[in-house]
Amino acid sequence: KDELEELRGTQLLAYTEQRLAELKDDYHRLFETILFKLYPGLFSPSAFTFDDFKWACSVLWSRCFLFQLDADTVPVLVPFLDLFPHAKAQTSFEVDEAKQRIVLRALAPITKDQLVQADIGSKSNAHLLFNMGFTLDENPNDAVPISFIVTTDDPFSATRARILEARGLPAGNHTYTLHRDTIAEGMLSAIRIHMMKPSEYDTYPQAFEGKPISLTNELAVYRQLLAACSQLLKQYPTTAEADAELL
Repeated sequence: KDELEELRGTQLLAYTEQRLAELKDDYHRLFETILFKLYPGLFSPSAFTFDDFKWACSVLWSRCFLFQLDADTVPVLVPFLDLFPHAKAQTSFEVDEAKQRIVLRALAPITKDQLVQADIGSKSNAHLLFNMGFTLDENPNDAVPISFIVTTDDPFSATRARILEARGLPAGNHTYTLHRDTIAEGMLSAIRIHMMKPSEYDTYPQAFEGKPISLTNELAVYRQLLAACSQLLKQYPTTAEADAELL
């Protein structure tokens, strides 16, 4: 519980609590309902505890590699491959089905004594910490989810919904991902429509062309984004400086 408190204010706390609940449910359905009753000689509660099950699952999540085999995405534990440090590196993974092996291929020359790193893909620190137990300093793929709730007392909500749905965007409550250096155009378009005044309806197509509907509308959009970010920051019990000092 003390460790979970360090996640207070982040989305990871809710994700972790949800995963723990799912693990308990899986353990109950698999062990307590089936294995302990049908095969008591092989599976005893003292030997197969929930803590052991949780540990085994964490090993799989933190150490496995995901490979696409036919139409399925398969998690694979590859001895020694998980020892390579993760970084944005010019490497790739391949499945050699003919020789039944996993190949880590260098896409650029590696000199003598140079550290060999493995690139597991563009992952945010939240994803890395949640699934693999580490983070990267200055991670360029860092992102934070921001949820927007559509008010129900807007008399023009039906019109806004039709405009957004016609463009394949969510019309109701939705969680967007805000990246370190970019704002998803779909998110900007949706907020522009939600913040649009009736007098601006004639220019609404500009919202889907990467252009502001109006200066007033664009200011309202960014104020909304700033307010959402400020609200997220307020959920943290400590400052970034205090966290850095603790680390």
